[in-house]
Amino acid sequence: LTYDNGVGRRQVAEDIHAMGLSYGVDIDGDDVLDTWKQGPHPIWAVDSDNDNQLDTHLDVNDDGRITPDDDTDGDGRITVRDGAPIEPPVGLDRIKAVQVWLLAQSTRTVRGHHDNRIYIVADRIIPAAADGRVCSVLHTIIACRNL
Repeated sequence: LTYDNGVGRRQVAEDIHAMGLSYGVDIDGDDVLDTWKQGPHPIWAVDSDNDNQLDTHLDVNDDGRITPDDDTDGDGRITVRDGAPIEPPVGLDRIKAVQVWLLAQSTRTVRGHHDNRIYIVADRIIPAAADGRVCSVLHTIIACRNL
């Protein structure tokens, strides 16, 4: 993971295996995150078809958590086909919060380490690699007050 401040690329982090983003939206413009089907949990949306419109709610079963259970067809991604399309799709100008995931792996293998966890990185379901590397997911929510 690098950034460029105008004088060349600078390294921020090594061994980032995956990064993901999902977006909390305010569709009705009342400055409050909207919930899925007027339930208790916010809409966490992604653009699953790369058309700059948020079209998929990631918490398909609306239990308040994004988990492998939300990938109902088992293809490794949470998409419209899993059953939570946002109709009509939401414009990017309605974003009020961002969830960020980083999946990092150790640089070297660790003898005797066996990872059998499944990792969630936004709309992707990532099975553990059986390579002896230690993995960790960092996750946070950023409230975008000035959007």
